[in-house]
Amino acid sequence: MCFLLGEFAFLNANAKVNFPMVTTPFHAGPVSVTAFDSLSVHGELESGTAATFQIFSTTSGMNSLTWVITGERGSLKFEAGGVAIQMDPPNLFRCKPEALKSGAEG
Repeated sequence: MCFLLGEFAFLNANAKVNFPMVTTPFHAGPVSVTAFDSLSVHGELESGTAATFQIFSTTSGMNSLTWVITGERGSLKFEAGGVAIQMDPPNLFRCKPEALKSGAEG
């Protein structure tokens, strides 16, 4: 995110473990998890722009990524099948403000 938008000037963040026990195809039964599966960051970028970032695990079958960056000249939306976008490149959609009036993405 910082590569595209710049560094945070200041931020607040929360992290939590929502699913302390998970099942995997690599274990015979549920395993304990201590890594955070929910993260929320809100703050102001060095440019003065407000930014909010949330990432969280969901129940099985809901593993996807949607990232929307909105500015005064339009929006960019990234969608991917998971959060590991370095291995599963996201689709990119561009939406101009005039497209919002007609309900279309461009």
